[in-house]
Order: sequence, then structure tokens, then C-alpha cells
Amino acid sequence: MTMANSSFTVVQITDMHYFADSNGTLFDVNTAASLDRVIASINASRVEPEFILATGDLVHDEGAPAYERLARDLDALSAPIYGLAGNHDMAGAVSGRYNGRLTFPFRVQHRAWQFFLLNTQIDGEVGGRLSAQQLGDLNKALAAHPGQHTIVCLHHQPVKIGSHWLDGIGLENPNELFTVIGRFTNVRAVIWGHIHQEWDEIRAGVRLLGSPSTCAQFLPKQEHFALDTKPPGWRWLRLFDDGTLETEVVWVD
Repeated sequence: MTMANSSFTVVQITDMHYFADSNGTLFDVNTAASLDRVIASINASRVEPEFILATGDLVHDEGAPAYERLARDLDALSAPIYGLAGNHDMAGAVSGRYNGRLTFPFRVQHRAWQFFLLNTQIDGEVGGRLSAQQLGDLNKALAAHPGQHTIVCLHHQPVKIGSHWLDGIGLENPNELFTVIGRFTNVRAVIWGHIHQEWDEIRAGVRLLGSPSTCAQFLPKQEHFALDTKPPGWRWLRLFDDGTLETEVVWVD
């Protein structure tokens, strides 16, 4: 008799670049209105996420009022929301709890899966880095939970994506991250934001996934900064008890 390979779904949203002012724009995109479209798309889909992963650059003007306003707007999503810091996020703000629902944990465990939300923020810098403490905490936690399928979440991309300007502001120490991950056989994926575009590759059996912003997108494979004409996007991940995953980016018309 075969056991059923049941599953659950999570959603990733990233790079909301929210402002305290509802009229705030990034590259002429009203980020609040754009996020409202993404939320409506999630709610209208058949995806019923257990929780939402918000992978950095939650706000753009680095003020606590922007987080409070973002958390209120995210109430339109019924699932819990777990966030992590991006380069635009306010240092220290991500240790708080907003509106009771937007929180910033290190580890989230659900059924056969666990998620680690790492802080790659360097205060005052656009690029990112994982501290020795973050890497040590990840190593220790992976060793403590070897039977849990794992997704590592961060803001800055840990791989070169072929855009010279973006590759210069990614994660400064990706080899240290992959060294830790390589010690374990239960890491299934690494997901991130920051690049404002879709990315999907496999490295040593680990799925590497970058996701588009809920507002403006960057044109892939560019030497210098350039905007894409693609609409806002979000990603769903369907996670099975046997460690397999299915995922897709949804572009919001």
C-alpha cells in the first residue's frame, strides 16, 4: 500500500518597495496600487497558501510607518506573512511584529518542511552579505533537523544572473552559503528577491529561484540598469511530503 504524497502551498512576494505615503512611486509605478493588484491575483487564484514569504525590500522609504501601512494592506491576505530584510529595509525594523501578522522569524516549520529566513542586509549598502553568525545558525539548525525538507530564503541573489550591474550588488559571500548547504542532503531550494525578474536553475540538486517584484521589473541580461515592461509578479510553491516541489511565477495583467 502506497502512502499518499500530500502537499501544501506557500506564496512568495518580494520587493514591494512600500511607502508610508499611498502615492509613493518607484520608477513611476505606484507600489501600493501594484501590490493591491498582486494581492487580488493571489486571492482570485486557486492557490490557498499556508503562509506568505516576503523576501525583502518590503519598504522603500525606510520608516516604521511604511511597515505599519504595509501590514494593514496585507490583511487582505488571510495567511500569516513571514518577512526578511532587504537592502532598502530599515535596520532593526525586521525584529518587530506589525499588525500582529507580519513577523520576521529565523525558522518556520510546517509539516515535513522547514524554511530559514536569512538576513543579508548590510546597513547602508545595496549589496548583501551573510554574517558568520547567520551561517553558523543555519549550519546548526540544519544539523538539528536532518529529516526536514528545507528551503533557504534570502533577499540578495547568491548566483550570477548575467546582468553586470546586478551581479555587482548581489550576495558577497555565496560560496560560504553553498558550503553550508553542501554539508546536508535535505536542502531542496534557495529562493530570493532583489533582482526584479524570474530566475530558475538547479545547482547540485538544489533548485535556485529568483522572483519578480510586486512592482517594477529589471530587464534581464543587461550591462547597465534597464527596466523591463513586464507586469508585477508573484510565485507559488507546492511542496510535497517526499521533498519534491512544483513552482510557477504568476504575472499580473
